[in-house]
Amino acid sequence: MQKNLIIFIGIILFLILIAFGLYFFQGKEETQEQEKEKNILNKEYYSIEVPEGWEETRGVPGISAMIANLNEENADPAVAKIGFKSYFAVAYEGSKERNMQEFIDYSKEQLEQGGTGITITSEEEITIDSREAYLMQGELEQQGAKFKAFIVIIKGNGDDMWFITFNTAFDNWQRYDDLFYEIINSFKILAEREEVKIDVTIIEQGQGQGAEPGDKLSVYYTGELEDGTQFNARTEGEPFVFTLGQGEVIQGWDDGLIGMKKGEKRKLTIPPELGYGEQGMPGAIPGNAVLIFTIELLEIE
Repeated sequence: MQKNLIIFIGIILFLILIAFGLYFFQGKEETQEQEKEKNILNKEYYSIEVPEGWEETRGVPGISAMIANLNEENADPAVAKIGFKSYFAVAYEGSKERNMQEFIDYSKEQLEQGGTGITITSEEEITIDSREAYLMQGELEQQGAKFKAFIVIIKGNGDDMWFITFNTAFDNWQRYDDLFYEIINSFKILAEREEVKIDVTIIEQGQGQGAEPGDKLSVYYTGELEDGTQFNARTEGEPFVFTLGQGEVIQGWDDGLIGMKKGEKRKLTIPPELGYGEQGMPGAIPGNAVLIFTIELLEIE
């Protein structure tokens, strides 16, 4: 199985997106609703403004929405060469019982360990939709092109944490300044996310101590859709290796493999909210798909 088929969402997925430049918001008061017609993207749990001329793209698995300025022209030859277009993205992740400060620290740690090369230049507590929020602004260079990178963490309902990122070429920042503030301030949470659970069935018992977050696991697995279609597998040769609870895999794996023992085989039935969501994985996993994994734990380190 290719690793990118189970790479996760939230802050880790934003580390993948950072290769294209990341954007983050600074706190400004919301501009008055007047000058231009506003297009609002309404999702099940939130809404956000889409600027005129920007479009929702097909996106990336695990990202609820990606909106890009597809007609943008970049004067920087290095930026133009890689075909980059400014965009912003929205994603959700459970806090896993972390409070806001603990989740901020966790997110910053992931950024530092992710090897993205981003340098955080400013941080600030803000308020969005009358909710506690936190922004980080950074800069990075990829493939000879320089980018401005912004990340917003918003405390949602219950265990919910929302991310908004905005990525733009460094030379474009002044051009988009006010517009970015409008976008971030337009974010509204519409409803509380319903709790979703994984169905875990132990097929064969294992031995020893159960896996805990931070353990490195070596596994064989198969992944199927509900109709039995197998979309990927790793059942022989080099096992798939990842660190549990660090966002290196989909949340359904991070949550569903806790307590698993060496030699154990278990089946995970994972709802789309903890898998690839409404985006799916083009060419392999349809949107809103329930995933069924059979996993054998070979080693725990």
